[in-house]
This record gives sequence, structure tokens and C-alpha cells, in this order.
Amino acid sequence: MGRARKIGLDYFAFGIDFFDDIRTRKLIKHQGAKAISVYTLLLCTIYKSGYYIKWDDELSLMFSDKTGYDEAYIGEVIRCCVNVGLLDKDMFDKGILTSEWIQERYREIFRTMKRKYVIDEYRLISSEEKPISSEEKPISSEEKPISSE
Repeated sequence: MGRARKIGLDYFAFGIDFFDDIRTRKLIKHQGAKAISVYTLLLCTIYKSGYYIKWDDELSLMFSDKTGYDEAYIGEVIRCCVNVGLLDKDMFDKGILTSEWIQERYREIFRTMKRKYVIDEYRLISSEEKPISSEEKPISSEEKPISSE
């Protein structure tokens, strides 16, 4: 009997160019520097459980408790993350918080650790599995002369 496959991560890399990203700068401009703590908590929460989370009032309350910011502010930051492109709008409309970038990073971390990963639900990135060709390859049956020289 095998061990259950771990879905979430214990840590994730935080790129040094984070503050150079235009989306991050827009988030700070519209919501203030404290929005970064909300977004960082969001990333930690997502990666702890996989590559997405469901957005609801309970999660908003939990974020409020952990950051000390009002639930209304948390909601504003999340909506701003959607508006600036840090989160996917279509998924947000379905109550899911994720993005292509989050899923790509999740996949890359699992590859680096040489662990299997599955991105089924709410997939935003393309599958990298190579299609198997059903075309037949001709095999030459001509004999090649062997030189004894």
C-alpha cells in the first residue's frame, strides 16, 4: 500500500523580480503596499493546497484574521488582483482563485522535485504530453551490402 500523493507544496520560490512585474506595481498603486501581504498570503494558501482555491466568505474571514485587515479590504485586493491580471477573471467569476502563472509555477516546482503532478480541474495551461503518432513509418526491407574490406 503506497503513500498518498502530496498535492500541495511546502514552499515556493519568490522571484527577486516580483516588484518589477507591472501587475505587482499596479496592485500597489491601486491598493497600497499592504496589498502585497494579502497577495503573498493568497499564494501561500493556494500552493499549500495545490494550484487553486475556492473563494468564499470563510476564506475572506481567514485572510482578515491573518492579516488584520478588514474583510472588505481583502475583497478589494482580490478583485484588484483579477483586474491587473494576477488572477484569472473567468475562474474568479466561477469562485476559483488561480492563474496561468500560478499553475505554470506549480508544474515547474513539481518537475524540479521530480514528483508527479496533476492539473485537472480548472486547468488554464496546456498539457505538455506529447501526442502519440498513429502514422506508420515505412521500414525499408532492402538489404544493404556488407563490405568485407
